[in-house]
Amino acid sequence: MFSLENVKAIKSPAQTFTSRILGSLWLASGISMFIYGFVGTFSGAYNPVFICPIIATSLGISYFTSGAIQQINWLRYVSFGWWAGAIVMFLFPGIHTLLIFALMIIIFQIVPGIVLNKRSKEIPEKKHNEL
Repeated sequence: MFSLENVKAIKSPAQTFTSRILGSLWLASGISMFIYGFVGTFSGAYNPVFICPIIATSLGISYFTSGAIQQINWLRYVSFGWWAGAIVMFLFPGIHTLLIFALMIIIFQIVPGIVLNKRSKEIPEKKHNEL
C-alpha cells in the first residue's frame, strides 16, 4: 500500500557524504561566480571583459575537485579545458571572449552534463537487473 512516507522515500534518494560535499562545492562555486559577475562588475573592481575568464577559472577548480571526489578522471581533465580557455581569454581580451566562453559552455559544461546524466540513469537500471 502507498503511503506518504513511501512517496517521500522514492522522490528523495539517500544523501551520501559525497553528494553533500559535491552540492556544497557547486553551491559555493555558483555563489562565487555570481559575485564575480555582478558585484565585481558594478563595483568597478575589474574590467568587465575579464568576467568570462574569471568564471572559467572558477569552473576549472570545481570540475577538478568534482572529478577527484568522484574518482572520474575524465571529469578532472575537463578542468584543463576551462583553464586553457581562461588563459586564452585573459591573454586576448575582447568581445570575442563571449563567443569563446559560449563554445566552452557547450563543450565543457553541457556535454559532460549529458554524459553524467546518462551514466546516473544507467547505474540504477544495472542494480535493478541484478536483483
